[in-house]
Amino acid sequence: MDSNRILRPLLWLLILAGGFFGLAAFIAPATFASLTGFAGTDVFTYRLAGAATFAYAIGLVAGTRASWVELRIPIASTLTFNAASIFACALAIASGGAQPLVFVILLASAVFTAGTWQLLRQPPLEAAGKARAELERPIASWLVGLYVIGVAAAAVFGLGRCSWAASSASSPARAATTPLSTARPGPRPWARPSAGSSCCSPGAGPRPDCPR
Repeated sequence: MDSNRILRPLLWLLILAGGFFGLAAFIAPATFASLTGFAGTDVFTYRLAGAATFAYAIGLVAGTRASWVELRIPIASTLTFNAASIFACALAIASGGAQPLVFVILLASAVFTAGTWQLLRQPPLEAAGKARAELERPIASWLVGLYVIGVAAAAVFGLGRCSWAASSASSPARAATTPLSTARPGPRPWARPSAGSSCCSPGAGPRPDCPR
């Protein structure tokens, strides 16, 4: 693939996909879930994923007039985002009963991952001269540290959420097959008779548990 030819078309495809799925999941999570065949019970997670997806679209819109030097970090972030999307789709398919939208997202994520990887592996020719020199400059250590913190937070809250969702999806089935215990708790020695069941009711004989 020629990086110079795919840069702008790929950029606009990423913007359109991120804008549509981001806004749909953020503004109308319940409607979006019902139209795509999902339950839509965890509205907060839908809004969170929609906000993250839409943020990438906004960042790439701002980068349409930027040079490759300014655009390389958002492209690297988009590569990571779509690679994680492939992982999430694989988990959904492996758990069984994946909706058709999962396969659509998997295909789109694979295309976007391949395209962004090509751009990072072979930057466009416009990154030459001064721009090429800027590409070879090291990144500040404080910025590297900030990236490490962001990656760690994303790994904990992103991958942890995926693993928790995959494990909790099968918990209703396990609960349905778990037999209920028929044992009843024994009488509590400290329990006193209620007011409605007096030991000295008229016409009732004495009960051994009644206080003397």
